[in-house]
Amino acid sequence: MRRQKTDFLTERPKCEAVEMNDMLNIKILEEFQEGGVDAIENNHQSAGVSQSFLVLLNFLHDIKRHEIGIRKLLASNPSTTSKDTQIMTGLAHHLFSQLVPNNKYEVDKYAKQLPKTCGCGCNGDIYGGDTSIVPPVGLS
Repeated sequence: MRRQKTDFLTERPKCEAVEMNDMLNIKILEEFQEGGVDAIENNHQSAGVSQSFLVLLNFLHDIKRHEIGIRKLLASNPSTTSKDTQIMTGLAHHLFSQLVPNNKYEVDKYAKQLPKTCGCGCNGDIYGGDTSIVPPVGLS
């Protein structure tokens, strides 16, 4: 606020800020702006960045569907599982899995009454598994 009042002429505040250029490769956004999704998909020079960008773009494209699913889960009273487990699995399915390139995730298999499908009605599969962190052999 102090910088804005002085037309950004003052020094940076004592708390450090991270510039957007440092967090995100701006080139990928410029390529998207110029050529759309095809330009990103066909660009082999920034494969790692383009994959992350496309995952985010796909999530934003389907965000309304995911919001509706999460809202249904928050409003419902499940009969076969606990409310906490239902919300945990719904967030895993509708949010977290959508932000990783392969959409694969695992919900802790020890959750009480882990459902096989998402409780919002989309019938998406819920994947239970071992979510513990195991050190590599020789490091324990």
